[in-house]
Amino acid sequence: MISPEGLLAIALGAVPGALIRYSVGLWSDRRFGTPIFGTLSVNLAGAFLMGWLSHGFSRWGVPLWLSYGVTVGFLGALTTFSTFILEVSNLRREGYPRIAWFYWLGTPLVGFLGVELGISLSRAL
Repeated sequence: MISPEGLLAIALGAVPGALIRYSVGLWSDRRFGTPIFGTLSVNLAGAFLMGWLSHGFSRWGVPLWLSYGVTVGFLGALTTFSTFILEVSNLRREGYPRIAWFYWLGTPLVGFLGVELGISLSRAL
């Protein structure tokens, strides 16, 4: 169970993460005519930071509430891609390579199908 301090840290970390994500998308759209480069940059930066900080925080003795605030709150709001990739990596390192591959390949495919189904349903209604 997460402490009240951890929950507060997650909430406080999520706000700047979401605002930065939104701002980078707007900037990319104005600069390049598409938000794709903004999405790509926050996803790659978020994945790198998730790996570095989630591993480093445990080695550096960072309090759990602060670790949650940065990883779950800030990076989770910045990009869920970083969390997804960390979960794939954890599955692989914990000895579940088949599940890791299935999750890694299946998530984008099923996500794409979900978006298309949602669009189709919206058009039909």
